[in-house]
Parts: sequence; C-alpha cells; structure tokens
Amino acid sequence: MFHTVTGLHCPGCGTQRAFVALLHGDIPNAMHNNLLAVLLAPVLLYSLLLELQTAQKRTQKHLFYSVKFARIIILAVIVFTVVRNIPLYPFTLLAPL
Repeated sequence: MFHTVTGLHCPGCGTQRAFVALLHGDIPNAMHNNLLAVLLAPVLLYSLLLELQTAQKRTQKHLFYSVKFARIIILAVIVFTVVRNIPLYPFTLLAPL
C-alpha cells in the first residue's frame, strides 16, 4: 500500500516473498526481494531461540533488550529504506521484484 501511494519501497516491501523464497531454499531470490530481511533472519531466529531458552530457565533477558541494539536496528532500517529508493544502478538491485 505504501508503494502504491508514494511510489517508494518501504523497508518491508518484499519481506513475505523473501521468507517464502528462504523456505524454498532460493537464497538469491530471497536476497533480491528483501536483503535486510534475509540478513536479519538469523538474528530473529537466534532471538527466538534465546527467548525460548530463557522462558524455560526463568532467567533475565539481556542481549536484545538494550537501547543500543534497538538503535542499531532502527538505523539499519532507515539506511536500507533510503538506499533502496535511490534510482541509480547498484541501488536499484535492492528494490523488490
């Protein structure tokens, strides 16, 4: 909807297609649909595993609940959004299919 209204690609454009491609083992297609989602997938998986482990042990959560980590993720999303909307050759490769 964001792309239809503005003509720009949001940071989430192509994420669903990227995850479907990952589930099918098609990594190049997944990377072309949304590179940020592919790069953050291992981080999300690790976060989920850590969450399940700490829920069983009833211990405190540390790694993903810091302000520094949140700032890094937000900065990465903003930079990715700006770069994928630059209409020049190497950056147009970041636009989803």
